[in-house]
Amino acid sequence: MEKIKFYTKDNCRQCKMSIMVLKGMNFDMDKIDFIYVDQDEKALRMVKEVMGFKGVPVIDAPGFEAFQGFSPDKLRKIAASF
Repeated sequence: MEKIKFYTKDNCRQCKMSIMVLKGMNFDMDKIDFIYVDQDEKALRMVKEVMGFKGVPVIDAPGFEAFQGFSPDKLRKIAASF
């Protein structure tokens, strides 16, 4: 099974809140590939130029449209399908 790509950076409040929602659901965090855009220039270009987002978190889960920002409802739907 493909992993969820979670584009993040250090000290991102919305990123931390998104992770808290998933952990609160006892989600298996091993199903997430954390990609730090502040440490990986290729990942930053992917988020900005290819995906068209301007900030993080960006969550890209197989079978779902990628989205940016803190969205508990979307996170719950993704978690329920994994």
